Amino acid sequence: MSEIRDKIKSFSDEYLIEQFTSNQKDYTEDALSIMKEEITIRNLQYNSKKDDVEESSEHYSEEEFVPVDKGFSHIDVVIVAEMLKEEKIPFSVISSSGGVIPVESETAPQFIVSVPPKFLENTKEIINRHFDTSGEKYMMKFSSIRDRLKAFNFHDITTANCKMEEYIEVTFTQTEITSLKKYISRLIDEADAIESKNERILFYYDNLEECYTHLEQKSTVELSRCDLLTIIEVLQIYCDEQDFPGELDALIETILNFFLPDRQS
Repeated sequence: MSEIRDKIKSFSDEYLIEQFTSNQKDYTEDALSIMKEEITIRNLQYNSKKDDVEESSEHYSEEEFVPVDKGFSHIDVVIVAEMLKEEKIPFSVISSSGGVIPVESETAPQFIVSVPPKFLENTKEIINRHFDTSGEKYMMKFSSIRDRLKAFNFHDITTANCKMEEYIEVTFTQTEITSLKKYISRLIDEADAIESKNERILFYYDNLEECYTHLEQKSTVELSRCDLLTIIEVLQIYCDEQDFPGELDALIETILNFFLPDRQS
């Protein structure tokens, strides 16, 4: 069990609720996800309708907030919340799902942002500048494929749209194979240090060695969806390094489009 999870489990009930409801800006998304899971395990009660309401010199009742017309993903709602805080726009966030992890029949929950009516047009202008509005929900615009990679959220991938054990035939270049094996080997050795330094949980640590073995086949290999997500996580961790190969950008885009086709560039 990771150091982060152990630390959160040591929180008292009162302190856990306080941190989750009032101090979210002080924690990473992974830490907040563990907090929400721990709250559910302990069967604690909190104001689940509003995950975050920005304080203002004016006070609004819940009935005075009106929603923008589309929802956001788990990671995008954090970004828009920070934008609204900077503009000092009061807002609330409501999840479309009451659970921590969607059940097999569910898709990943969407998050609805609401603001007082007088801020609605300004909020939409902010959203339109930074988000793609053409789909069924708002999607963050990205300046590069690596920004898109870093924004990839594993919580958005559910068993409803991802049969993890189904195998897919994938063809790699020799450069891609060599680079992937190098980064997977590094992550196997550096996993504990990276979790501690970045305060993040490695979702697919247990699959690293198996994924490496699959890549030892020829250039055309059979990989599970779990293998592909493992590759995304590995590349997500190392993509900011100065010597990260530009040749991997096309591979990153292909795998991201496989899991999130509605975010294709």
